[in-house]
Amino acid sequence: MTLLEELESAQIRYSPTIVRDLINSNRKRYGCVQPRTKKILYYMMRRIVIRGAITYLNINKNRGNDSYYGVEDILNEIYIVLHHCSDKFDTTLGKDFYLYFNSSVSRRINRISNYKRVNNRELCFSRLERDDDDRDYDEMLEDRFSKYDFNEAMFWRDVNNLNFTDKERSLIRSIYDTDKIKSVCEENNITRSEYNKAVKNLKTVFKDYR
Repeated sequence: MTLLEELESAQIRYSPTIVRDLINSNRKRYGCVQPRTKKILYYMMRRIVIRGAITYLNINKNRGNDSYYGVEDILNEIYIVLHHCSDKFDTTLGKDFYLYFNSSVSRRINRISNYKRVNNRELCFSRLERDDDDRDYDEMLEDRFSKYDFNEAMFWRDVNNLNFTDKERSLIRSIYDTDKIKSVCEENNITRSEYNKAVKNLKTVFKDYR
């Protein structure tokens, strides 16, 4: 049975209370959310997961492009999103995990749909240089980078090959995964000024490497 078939046949119903209790109990007992709990949450979120994969395929179909990834690839990519969401979700605020996860999946699908064409190692930094974090970057990408194909595996190979510190690699991962500068700064416990300085240094390294 494929992952898609497993999701479609899953009978686990979503409950905000159960999700909060699962996450809280895991954190209290184990210090983190366990993989088996994340799998339960993944099947609870199956509607968002399946819709995300279909959305990605439809975006490529409407653009007349062949999909670089298959359905199973996207489903696994969305599991990674859930993995991060379950680790970061703040249950004390009374927020709805369903909405939180849905927003994260939407951003991730938008990112891999719009930025996978780009083979420029400065992209994930330059897209977060602006104060207007909510700006749609499609037009900018079309103008500057449309002739390239982004290779995610190559990007991370380059990151691993370069002489970055663990702190710098953590910052790169945050920038890659996050849409807003404020969120990146909070995740890495740095100020906006420190962020700007770090990004400038990272871009210089990438530029010299090319």
